[in-house]
Amino acid sequence: MAGYEAGIALTNAILHFPRKADYSRIGWCTYTDPEVASIGFNEKRAREEGLDYHVWEEAFAENDRALAEGETPGKIKILFEFRRENPGLSDHRRPCR
Repeated sequence: MAGYEAGIALTNAILHFPRKADYSRIGWCTYTDPEVASIGFNEKRAREEGLDYHVWEEAFAENDRALAEGETPGKIKILFEFRRENPGLSDHRRPCR
């Protein structure tokens, strides 16, 4: 991340080519118990952008690996866009139909 931001700063300072950092596809994590993390659009932003998307959710209590590790609090939520183009939703797989 620091290298990306340094490239933006260098381009702006030396070449006077105005660029801004794009943080829309950068993931983040809050180290709590359970952890909170995100990559890409959330539902609010997907609605604001007018995207046609589908939500898939699974509670960790229903997930075999989470059960085996005894880590059942929490859930996973993935947004799938129905179009082939990828605007940066939470998952980059083929669209659901």
